[in-house]
Amino acid sequence: MDTILNEGSGLERARNIWNAHNPMGRMGQPQELCGPLILLASRAGSFINGADIVMDGKCTDFQMPNGTNRKVGSGGATVF
Repeated sequence: MDTILNEGSGLERARNIWNAHNPMGRMGQPQELCGPLILLASRAGSFINGADIVMDGKCTDFQMPNGTNRKVGSGGATVF
């Protein structure tokens, strides 16, 4: 997430590396978490339980430079 913890000119190189490896080309914004959080906290989400809602900018499923797909399996294990 792009928060105050990621600010400052000393982190510019690290941010550029992160953005280059992220399928969306940027860090997520904190306000982008609002929709799913409101859903889970509202009556609309009252029947949701034991679910993984992935909000990672498509990092769990993207094309690798060598043409293979990288997917993250259950428990966060990377599957090639």
